[in-house]
Amino acid sequence: MPMTDEDGMQLIKVDQVKIFKVVNELIVALQEQQPLQCMKLYLQACQAVNRIQNYHPVEELAYEFCSQALLIYQDDISDSDVKASAINLICCTLFNLNCFSQENHETLISNAMASCAISSKSQPSVKLSSMQAISSILLSNKMASVSWTSSKRP
Repeated sequence: MPMTDEDGMQLIKVDQVKIFKVVNELIVALQEQQPLQCMKLYLQACQAVNRIQNYHPVEELAYEFCSQALLIYQDDISDSDVKASAINLICCTLFNLNCFSQENHETLISNAMASCAISSKSQPSVKLSSMQAISSILLSNKMASVSWTSSKRP
């Protein structure tokens, strides 16, 4: 017998992995026309994964979302002011995520640092803003690594 809510509406069981794969497909479809918006959508998708109680089945997709956001930052954003805002948004998102293993989180932070370094060479105005954001993440990550497992959700 199908499950229903208190109003008698039939409840449909959903698969989180399928939902996030569809989200990814939609973002990919928009990426050529609106790269900055897609970068933001990828970061919002990561935040959505972060809010799921059992995020482990979609951690790999969340990692892909962050990686894609970094690729868009590197390849599709050329304006220095937009680039500075974008790396700050990426860093702030990484700072607030706890849906990754420590290894994946550190890899994403390293990739953000590498992206920042590449951008800094061609656009020095991005460097200060980017380095401040990444320093905040590294400092908090260093302090959090002492108790990483205690702060992770079961």
